[in-house]
Amino acid sequence: ESQVTAFAQGIHLDLPGGVSLALDQVTQVVTARTAGRPGTAHTARAVTIQGLRIQRPGEPAQVYCEAPATCTGDGPLLDLINSVDPAHVYASVPVPNEPFGTEKDGVSPLGSPGGYVARVEASPAQQQGDVQFNQMQGFGGSEKSFVPALRLVLSDPGSATVSRQIVDFAGVEADVEQGIQVEDFGSSNTVDSSQAMIDAGVSPTVGYDPGTLGLPGQPGGGSGYHAGLLGVLERALSGLGWLLRSPLAALQMAGFLTLLGLPLALVRRRWTWQPSAAAGVLR
Repeated sequence: ESQVTAFAQGIHLDLPGGVSLALDQVTQVVTARTAGRPGTAHTARAVTIQGLRIQRPGEPAQVYCEAPATCTGDGPLLDLINSVDPAHVYASVPVPNEPFGTEKDGVSPLGSPGGYVARVEASPAQQQGDVQFNQMQGFGGSEKSFVPALRLVLSDPGSATVSRQIVDFAGVEADVEQGIQVEDFGSSNTVDSSQAMIDAGVSPTVGYDPGTLGLPGQPGGGSGYHAGLLGVLERALSGLGWLLRSPLAALQMAGFLTLLGLPLALVRRRWTWQPSAAAGVLR
């Protein structure tokens, strides 16, 4: 499990039109957890905004979400910020990468189906755009993967050389990975299962020790079974184990073998019928 909390305090923006925008605090809390089994990879993400103040020239300040109250970064609050000075400021709450869908809350990305990884980070397209167009390469190159709680895009921010400025607040990135290891009985050697197998929900239970059974391409390489009668017994037990672990595949194989044997059964039936018919004719 990994939990990350990020916050930004005392935000104040003076916009070119004479309007000022202030935020007391923007907070983002993210939790990612997994147990390496199907259905165990989940995340939880919460964005809160506290103390939004809008000051227009000659008017009293408008205060929203004043402490101790908080607001979430939902549509109505974003619409309120974006109505302050549409020509100069645009607010958004970026969405994290969601390759496996979202949690029931609609804002947190699901982990992998097999329980291998749970991750909260910017989407690949967002990362590429931030690096190429927004020069986000800080924190050792990891800045691009941060998901900000709030992003403000300032157009013509009052500088003669800068036409657009992007300001991110309370960015986070969190990920956890929990794979499965398979181990041979009585052996200290382990073989890591691939992520594809884990995401598919496959959980192998038998591994091989290259020093004893001899995997192809390894020292003492071979087929993975002993020679002679012991090897025959190992293959038979392995086949039975496969049938027990995959009953659906066993049924499919049985159906396939039945289909292959059907022509022989029909031919045998014809052989049996012809002598009977001939006997009837003779009688």
